[in-house]
Amino acid sequence: MESRPVAIRRHLIDYLAGTISLDELKERVIDATWDVQDAAPSDELQLAYDVQLVLVEESSGFLTRDELRTDLQELVDRAALHAHT
Repeated sequence: MESRPVAIRRHLIDYLAGTISLDELKERVIDATWDVQDAAPSDELQLAYDVQLVLVEESSGFLTRDELRTDLQELVDRAALHAHT
């Protein structure tokens, strides 16, 4: 079973690659993070909260789809750096 950060990153990559829709991404992120505050290490919590924040900002009209994609790509890149340190 993959770790939560790996699962979140995979969902983001799937969305950025056009494999899943934004609605599917939101559903998968909710499923992957609904209990994150219960036992997650701080870096895992930060990734989950950052992804949730970006999705809420887009849903609320504060980000365009292009800005959403840019912000999500930055989170993917940052998660990849954490995975290798």
